[in-house]
Amino acid sequence: MMDELLQKVKENLILEHDADDKLLERFITAAISYAESYQHIAAGYYQEHPGRHHAVIPLLRVQGWQHGRLFRR
Repeated sequence: MMDELLQKVKENLILEHDADDKLLERFITAAISYAESYQHIAAGYYQEHPGRHHAVIPLLRVQGWQHGRLFRR
């Protein structure tokens, strides 16, 4: 699931390089945890229901811009 979600996030952020993949994976993990907590759903829900992880992508878009464009182009 992480590889597929990583590619979707990179497309959304318009990233074409792999230099920040490990950082993005940590952001994805944090965003999933936050989304599960905020929605009061069980931890691991998005792992068990990978088709529903689309809600996480906008969180990462906002997070990246709030931190002063962390991602290199």
